[in-house]
Amino acid sequence: MEKPKRATKAKLWIWWVIALLAAGAIAATLLHPQSERMLLERAKIVVPAPQFSGGDYQWLSNSNLLLACSRMGSDRPQQGLFYQDLETGLQTREPTLEAILFKVEYRRLMPPQYSPQISPDGAWLLSGILPERFFNKPGASGYCLCRTDGTLVRRQEIHDGFLVTRWLADGRHWIELYGRRIAPAGPPRARINWNYAPEQIQEIRVYDVDTPGQWRSIPIAASSSLSQPSISYTLFALTENHFLTWERTSTRTNDQVILRERDANSTVPLRQYTLTAPGGHRVTQILFSPHGDRILWKLSERRQASIISQMIQQVTHKFNAGTERVSLWVSRLDGSEMHEIGGVNNPTLLERSGPIDLETGEYYWGPPIPRQLRWSPDGKRISFTYNRAIWTVPAD
Repeated sequence: MEKPKRATKAKLWIWWVIALLAAGAIAATLLHPQSERMLLERAKIVVPAPQFSGGDYQWLSNSNLLLACSRMGSDRPQQGLFYQDLETGLQTREPTLEAILFKVEYRRLMPPQYSPQISPDGAWLLSGILPERFFNKPGASGYCLCRTDGTLVRRQEIHDGFLVTRWLADGRHWIELYGRRIAPAGPPRARINWNYAPEQIQEIRVYDVDTPGQWRSIPIAASSSLSQPSISYTLFALTENHFLTWERTSTRTNDQVILRERDANSTVPLRQYTLTAPGGHRVTQILFSPHGDRILWKLSERRQASIISQMIQQVTHKFNAGTERVSLWVSRLDGSEMHEIGGVNNPTLLERSGPIDLETGEYYWGPPIPRQLRWSPDGKRISFTYNRAIWTVPAD
């Protein structure tokens, strides 16, 4: 009679295990439905890895990209600037722009001042800060304005107090921000690195691509909402007197973004929106659309290991920290119509190290995730890099 009892107990254990597995599967389905959008299933590769082995890229039109990258040649990697036609797949080198942009003194710790900027319509380009020898004038410093085909090159000299340049949404005007760095809060004898001190805007200079040698000055009073420290880092210029800025705050469960509309004269923001990320998500990056009417969100969410994984961990003694989902979302400025474009799931890393992405503060080393987010000029597509290739996905 002993053997039948043992067989019965064994069957009961088997049924208990099956019930636990079923319960874990049901819980996983309820918490994270299978219907969640997977980004790579909706996106497509427009520039494969052999043609883009890392670097920067910008949209020139809805069917053309400008790549500043290294690509694999016939015998060795080639570095340079390339035009990429997305309709034909043809890639051609652009030596004229190379002669300008490759003179730029890129500095990893100051990306806004030293990175080229292309106008929203893709027709014009502002280089980063150029070395003194480019101006043939002792002590001179500045940047270049030119068309993205390398013509109509104009040198623009900058002056003391220069902070950064920004294109306006119309693609015909740009602004220079001038101001000063102020001492951050802290002990009075603390050693200050002025390269990282907060910036305070004191003047806006407005330029036109048709008359680049002339500008209009808009003074910023100390009482203006634009004079608040450090807002130049997140400032998006709609017009010469209408700006968007944002800042992130964190709670125990998720992140919030405070979005403000400002002008040069008001002492308080014109409008303010408090936008809350979906539950459990952290805000890594936000990016305004070319016309400033929508927001692209890059969110991350850490998920604990499922019950099944925890049971397997007890048997195999292999630790499972769960998964991390990095997803892209789109919303209106007020946070309405927020919807997910798609996401990528990866194992959670307990320890992170290596170089840091200056756009987002994320580490480069680790599982692949979407990086270098860009809007297409018409706002209908979003592009990103993943596994050394450039992808696009519809923004709906």
